[in-house]
Amino acid sequence: MIKDLTVSKGNSKLPETTTIFNLPCFITCPGKTKECMVDCYARKAEIQYHKTVLPCRMRNLASTKKTSFADNLVIAIQKTKNTTFRYFESGDFYSQDLIDKSIKVANILPDVFFYAYTKSMHIFNFSNIPGNFRVIDSLNHKNSKHKAVVIRNETKPKGFFVCPGSCKKCNYCFNPETKNVLVAFPLH
Repeated sequence: MIKDLTVSKGNSKLPETTTIFNLPCFITCPGKTKECMVDCYARKAEIQYHKTVLPCRMRNLASTKKTSFADNLVIAIQKTKNTTFRYFESGDFYSQDLIDKSIKVANILPDVFFYAYTKSMHIFNFSNIPGNFRVIDSLNHKNSKHKAVVIRNETKPKGFFVCPGSCKKCNYCFNPETKNVLVAFPLH
């Protein structure tokens, strides 16, 4: 932990070689939909582990508002020695300032591949994202290069890759060689 900023390495689905930074769900998701509020996997963890998970995510949220956030996140990522970084298995880009700070981090660490799923593509400006930072649109706007959908009971959209359920088996979304990410996640 660096000045109230916590990152983790991997989880049950992501490999230990992926560093993760989380924020509280809902309050940091300006593009949230009714469906995602009902199905929110991150909210389940906040409820189940409310004594540890939510306070950590709230500290991370407070850290994003500090001018030192980008520099502190760079240090935290460097300490992990990982070369893959995921923003938000919980939370989302809630402001242009956070996007700009995240771009700064990616520019400082060109050898790290950053990725994030967001419902905020239509709200904020993501045009300055560097080549080592992939932002995947979870609302599928026409102009988005990278798109993700959740499959509830319907069949997958044409041309979409179906997530096998573990990034440890597949690195489709964060493989720099994947040119246009079109991924469908079965609801879990």
